[in-house]
Amino acid sequence: MDQVQFEQLLVNLSNPDNLTRKAAEERYEQLRTADALWTMHAVTEICATTTSEAALSMSIILLRKLFASSVDCYDKATPEVRAAIKIRMLEIFAKNAANKNSKSAAACVSALAAKVVAIGDDWSELWTNLFATITNTDSSSAHRGACCEVIAHTATMLATTYLKGHQAELAKGLNNCLLDPVLDVKKSAFAAVQAVTQIVDAKTDLNHFKPLVRSMLTAVETALNTSDWTSATALCSSLADCIEHNAPLFAHETTAVLQAMMQVASSPQVSKEARHMAVEVMTTYSETEPKAVKKVPGFTKALFELLFKYMLNPEIASDWDVTKEDEDADDLEGISDLDIGCTSLDRIATSIKAKQLQEIAQGLFMENVHSPNWQNRNAALIMLTYVSEGLRDVFMSQLGNILQVVVPMVSDENKVVRESAVTCLSQFSNDFAPEIQTQFHGVVIPPLRQALRDLPRIASVAAGGLNSFFDNAEDGDDDDEAVMMRLSPYVHDCCVDLVQLYNATPIMFVKGDCLGALSAIIATCKSSLTPYVTDLVPIFQAVLQLSEDASTPEGRVIRSMKCKALECTTLLACGVGKQHFAQYAHPVCEYLNSLLAQNLPNDDPRLRYVLRGWTCMVECLKEDVLPYLSNVLPPLLAVANLDCDLEIVKNEVGDEDDEDDENDDVKKVRLCLPGLGEQTVKIHTSLIEDKELATTIILSILEELKGKLAPYLLEIANMAVKLLDFSATGDVRENGCQLISTLAESYKEGAQAQLVPFLNHVIPALLKAAKEESEMSVLGEMLTSLCKCLDNTPAGALSNELVHDIGARVHTILVDSVARRKKVIQAKAQEQEEEELDALEDEDETEQFLLSECNSAVGSLLRNCTQQFLPVFLESYLSAVATLTAEGMDDTDVKSGLVMLCDFVEYGQAASVPHISNIAHAFLQFATKKDEMVQQASFYGLGLLVALVHGAFPQPHAESVQLAAATAEKIASYLGGADARKEEFEDCTANVVSAAVKVIDLFGQSNAFDTVRLAQQMLNFLPISGDDVEAARVHETLLKWVVSGHWLFTAIPTAQQMILAQLKKAKPSMMNAATKQQLATM
Repeated sequence: MDQVQFEQLLVNLSNPDNLTRKAAEERYEQLRTADALWTMHAVTEICATTTSEAALSMSIILLRKLFASSVDCYDKATPEVRAAIKIRMLEIFAKNAANKNSKSAAACVSALAAKVVAIGDDWSELWTNLFATITNTDSSSAHRGACCEVIAHTATMLATTYLKGHQAELAKGLNNCLLDPVLDVKKSAFAAVQAVTQIVDAKTDLNHFKPLVRSMLTAVETALNTSDWTSATALCSSLADCIEHNAPLFAHETTAVLQAMMQVASSPQVSKEARHMAVEVMTTYSETEPKAVKKVPGFTKALFELLFKYMLNPEIASDWDVTKEDEDADDLEGISDLDIGCTSLDRIATSIKAKQLQEIAQGLFMENVHSPNWQNRNAALIMLTYVSEGLRDVFMSQLGNILQVVVPMVSDENKVVRESAVTCLSQFSNDFAPEIQTQFHGVVIPPLRQALRDLPRIASVAAGGLNSFFDNAEDGDDDDEAVMMRLSPYVHDCCVDLVQLYNATPIMFVKGDCLGALSAIIATCKSSLTPYVTDLVPIFQAVLQLSEDASTPEGRVIRSMKCKALECTTLLACGVGKQHFAQYAHPVCEYLNSLLAQNLPNDDPRLRYVLRGWTCMVECLKEDVLPYLSNVLPPLLAVANLDCDLEIVKNEVGDEDDEDDENDDVKKVRLCLPGLGEQTVKIHTSLIEDKELATTIILSILEELKGKLAPYLLEIANMAVKLLDFSATGDVRENGCQLISTLAESYKEGAQAQLVPFLNHVIPALLKAAKEESEMSVLGEMLTSLCKCLDNTPAGALSNELVHDIGARVHTILVDSVARRKKVIQAKAQEQEEEELDALEDEDETEQFLLSECNSAVGSLLRNCTQQFLPVFLESYLSAVATLTAEGMDDTDVKSGLVMLCDFVEYGQAASVPHISNIAHAFLQFATKKDEMVQQASFYGLGLLVALVHGAFPQPHAESVQLAAATAEKIASYLGGADARKEEFEDCTANVVSAAVKVIDLFGQSNAFDTVRLAQQMLNFLPISGDDVEAARVHETLLKWVVSGHWLFTAIPTAQQMILAQLKKAKPSMMNAATKQQLATM
């Protein structure tokens, strides 16, 4: 094929005629496959010499593909051919830099540059050419812009090749481009600055580029001065991108940047789009560098006041009363001042979180909330709504006073203000939960009920407010009964109001919000809804029978209502239980089955409600649901096994983002790492949510039915193991851990013969996942799961090799955690910023959790794998204990070390005897430590040690008696102190008394200590509470003393009756069954 024919072939590749184009594509592919090197050379020549615009455009596109990292034709070329290609490409770039092909030519050159660097070749001529062009003020704007495009694309390659020693030259050239009169050149320069400064060394090279910030601001100012709003908007957008990705570049110009943007955002003559983008710059800066922003005098107050002004003029549509606020509010960002004001306040309050903001926000609120102008009152409420999440901690103490002002606004004369007040209460129900539910339920619920009788739009918001209030009512410190007791007085009135509104309104979205509120009430108040089952279920059934056409807006609203009605029905089932829901249970299950039979696709929202509904029906019906599970579990497992992990998208140099490939279901995140360049990660958000939901539902079903799911356990186990490697979200990995924990119990209960094979399958997977886990909270869950497996392991069932691997991995986690925690403690001592201290506290809590789980794992290994693990413990863990209990270690570390010693003594028995002296020293030393957890571990250990030495050595034994005397002394000292009666020392005191019982019983006649005095001290603390295990042990032992006529009663005649009297006062939970039975006969 000659050059003319080949050129025509390239032209035909863009021919509008399908047959011609398809034939050309097939022929080109044949040529490329047969001889890629020739094809590359031929396309290069056509690109350099053609006069055909069609051939030129196509040849540039094809060349970039031939230079891609996955194609190796350039790699295989001879040095002479490579040199020729590079020369030609410089010619092609120069020829096209100033025409419509400039971006394509820049991308093509960039792709070749990446290829050259990748194979270790040199192309200094390119960098020299680029730098010469951008530093030469006589070069054309278009050419400079194209050069910036290449620099932006190739920054990573540039940093590893030519940049060293040329930073000043590059900075000078980029400065020229930033000040170029052409907008596209400025934008390309912004992109180049962003790309280069992301990959240069921040300590040594960034200073060369910091002066460019002033030029960036000048570029924006120039556009503003000429009223070029389009350019100003675009450049502010580029500035925001730069700040987001490389804030250190702007550190020395923080004040200048913020003041410049404030001037733009405050100028009414500036276009709305430019003002909004200036706000975006300030907001992004606040999110990226909150500490720096707080230090700019007066800025935060000025920004808050500006954003408040943005909210003063809401647009009120003519059909406002009967329309719902647009749920896609994020899509409106930038359209109105109100939208920008709201979203920016939210972001700033969340990022800065300072008491300074509280004073500013509270001042603005109080200045405007009683204004005669409804716009000011409305803005005050909106501001409070949007800053409440970020300022939760500082507002919490003022919540009662704030509510006293907000609640009356629900009755404001202006409808917009009333809606904003109700919205504020609804948001507070989220942001101040659960305190607002526990302390202010009588303040918040009545006005929300009142608003149900307002205009349809406001009634809808009020129903949403009740939804939020009840949905967030569960307090982590409360049990379900406490929550129901607190809120049950409101159930009847709220349900009546919501049902009346549902029946009265013809507006579908209001009906839907009523159902949503009922769902939240049912989920929270559970059995309190029992009297209303026969009233509510028919309403929900009627909704489920509505016909729908999901292709219409009204049909989609009806489908949403049916989903909520289904949620209400199934939540009511599990809330009231099988007995009260019996007449509806079978029809509900059949309805759920009928939906499953439709093979709903994963993106059908009904599927989530159906699957969650089965969780409720399992909880309601228990084992009666088993006949349905053959239809339920397969789709659940199919969703749980979805392959939707993070996907690394290979970005070829010069590629543009495919915006069509990103939507609500799929997100792309572009990461730029110094020295590594950009990596794009595709996140299948919707599928990940489905996967997490499915695994959560399976976990709930498994927890409810355990061994009864024996036919499905293997499939669930295989799925759970796969979840451990799911990198997209730690929540899914945690679900995998919790599934494995519950599976261990389930196998033991219903498939015991397969328990050990299961353990041999999942434990290595847990160890592998733990080795690779980077989130410490997830690592803690993996340890918890490992402990649960070990707790259910038959004695001696695991191999020596596997036990050794477990011990080695736990030891590594322990040592690493101690080292990290030491750094955290040091950082806390030096940190003064409140937010940073909070973050360090969270990190410390996570490390403490890890240490606790390491303790649990060691205890489980010593208890269930004693002989296999003892050599590992002796070799590795005794030294770790010495580190944890060394001088200067934190109480948490000391407690961790002591707990391991307790387990060693309790389960190691004879193996611990050679180490008794050191162990006793540790327990005695820390028994006087003023930390209840450390003391508790010490006294528990002393009790174990006293029992061990009594049996390990023929008595009387001098060292044993000395230990008993020293233990008795520590016990007497503790029981005689004030801490022994304090509530926070209750568990510790139970362990001290338990140790006293042991030392009296075993060594009380040795004359090593004053037995009578110690016994009298101990008896004064009966009955025991706190640690239920030790309390039960003490009560059982003392009752045995009474029954057997213990020798102590000779010395203390009144002790026998005293023990009986006190045991009868003991809480039932503090006695075992044998003690209760024996006591009942006496």
